[in-house]
Amino acid sequence: MVKFELPQDQEKVLGRKPWMLFDHYLAVRMWVSDFVASEVKIESTLVWIRFPCLGMEYYDEIFSWHL
Repeated sequence: MVKFELPQDQEKVLGRKPWMLFDHYLAVRMWVSDFVASEVKIESTLVWIRFPCLGMEYYDEIFSWHL
């Protein structure tokens, strides 16, 4: 739990996504009193996909959206 003195600092932390801590992704959100971690639904996540030896003709954004 973190308490911020300046609203700008809070906005910066909550607005920057995703956070990485020791090579692990960290989800940050506003505190709520009835928070139950096992019931949280993650709607999206950022992933890095590597395709070794991918041909240059596939280095186009339109192809990556169809994977």
